[in-house]
Order: sequence, then structure tokens, then C-alpha cells
Amino acid sequence: MAIVIINDKIKVARDFLEFLKTQSWAKVEEKEKKPNITTKKAMKQAEKGIGLTETENVEDFFEKLNS
Repeated sequence: MAIVIINDKIKVARDFLEFLKTQSWAKVEEKEKKPNITTKKAMKQAEKGIGLTETENVEDFFEKLNS
């Protein structure tokens, strides 16, 4: 048995991975990607509504975004 690690950020590698999934002789085990601590914290804050900015329309949104 051999283990191959494929960088799935490259299109050719993703295509090859999809090919391997179709082969009966290959077993593909994908590792679940988990968010890092900073991302988890931001997700929790967003769920609670902390740090969110309300805008009335798109123009207002971009004005606040660029300020």
C-alpha cells in the first residue's frame, strides 16, 4: 500500500483526485479541513452579531467598507 498526498489547491491535482475516485483499485480518504482558531472566533462573533455593520444599500456598504 502507498499513501499519496495531493495538493488540492492546484486544478490538475484536483482533476487527478477526481479520476482516482472513479478507480476501483484506488481508495481516496479526504482529510476534513477544520478552521483555525482565528476563523472559529470570527465565526462565533458573526453568529452572535458582534462587529457587524448595518448598511441601507450597496453604496452605503462600499462607503463604510472603504472608510
